[in-house]
Amino acid sequence: NSISELVFTCLTSLLTQMTVDDEIIFFCDGNDYVDKLKMICNKYHVNYKLLTFDYKSASKIHYESTIYINSNETHDQIYICEDDYLHFDGSLYKIKEFLKKYPNYFCQ
Repeated sequence: NSISELVFTCLTSLLTQMTVDDEIIFFCDGNDYVDKLKMICNKYHVNYKLLTFDYKSASKIHYESTIYINSNETHDQIYICEDDYLHFDGSLYKIKEFLKKYPNYFCQ
């Protein structure tokens, strides 16, 4: 019915595939969907962080995510997903398996 519904349907598919070892970080440009994000993350018992900004600019949000990742160096796998990516059931498992098999590759 709407792009918002499509994004949340795909996000729900992704969240249901997450394990207790996974964490998702949301970089939100504004507070429009914060309550809905909290609700669905809590519903599926997902480890999550919400970082909110008020830029109304995709490039500034990309900058914030880059700064965050660089300042929180980790040896864990990081998968960056914008809200225009679609996920299907089983996709997160396939992404994880790809990264385990090819740890030096970038998967998009």
